[in-house]
Amino acid sequence: MTPNKPDTFDSVVDSVAEDLYVILPLLGRILRSKLGKIPSSQFDTKLSLSHMKIIQVLHEGGARRVSEVADALFIPRPQMTYLVDRLVKYSLVERSLDSADRRTVNVSLTEKGKAMVGEQGTLFRDALKSAVSDLGMEEVQQLSESLKKLKELLTKIG
Repeated sequence: MTPNKPDTFDSVVDSVAEDLYVILPLLGRILRSKLGKIPSSQFDTKLSLSHMKIIQVLHEGGARRVSEVADALFIPRPQMTYLVDRLVKYSLVERSLDSADRRTVNVSLTEKGKAMVGEQGTLFRDALKSAVSDLGMEEVQQLSESLKKLKELLTKIG
């Protein structure tokens, strides 16, 4: 977009889509860098961000087919099996046969997994607070207003 040419709707939409696409990995990097510095008091497990995403998907949607979770998170199915195996080992999720199709395996959160969701949310918020606290007051206020507007607009399109 050049300063002398007016923006077309399509070019602005392209720019917004690109910005949204870049924001998610940036948040992931911030969380990974800050979460490494925040101890998990209740759970002595070493979980990756992929494990935490699986737990979040199950928390939001309840029991799901393993393939549905893999598709939702863009995780290859062989890798998904490995990730779920670890979550089962830590008693955070459990596998069960689908009542409608016994060839299908579902996964759901255990009580321990549900408890972890609460702690995970606290850890994520603390990590993000730590990252934001590196900004100045004016930048924090600008970010706050921008995020409120972003949340409002995403709710409208979602």
